[in-house]
Amino acid sequence: KRPENKCILLCIGLAHGGWRDFLAGFLESSRSRREWNLRIVDPLEFTPERVEELRDKGIKGIVAGNISDASAQALNSSDIPLVLVGNQASVLAKRAVNITLVHHDDLSIGKSARTELEKLRKFNCWAFLPAEGNPYWSELRQQGFARTRNGDQMPMSIFRCPFKRGTEGYEKRLGIWVEALPKPAAIMT
Repeated sequence: KRPENKCILLCIGLAHGGWRDFLAGFLESSRSRREWNLRIVDPLEFTPERVEELRDKGIKGIVAGNISDASAQALNSSDIPLVLVGNQASVLAKRAVNITLVHHDDLSIGKSARTELEKLRKFNCWAFLPAEGNPYWSELRQQGFARTRNGDQMPMSIFRCPFKRGTEGYEKRLGIWVEALPKPAAIMT
């Protein structure tokens, strides 16, 4: 007897390389799940109204990256099985059934970057370029990158700018910051 087809929704932004890598890994690991009928939707199209439609259409599971708080609220009252990857939707922390939260170990990512750079050479400067808006994962990576393996007390320069990334003011300040760093400089972005 052939297994029933189960529609599984992937809500991920494929404009980002990390999510494309995630998709490749997900497809590879789900190859044996022939009963899955996978659909991909962009997080911007994943609205609370769409969540209600999905419930009515019989979606059997959702794997989601970053979603809006409004969509998280709609999912909170849903019983659709959900795997939430790398999202800090605190609303969903209250959901008691059919949820799995998957987070990166961002502190270790920062530590690992520092350790690998320390193996290359002695740097005169350690520097960190936070993600725009300084999300929680960027702060944790910064903390991990600031920790030293060999106990050097060299300060770390952190780029701060009041302008939005991509604007002329931002680009100018970034250039000045990089130019002022003592070379050779190790920069985590």
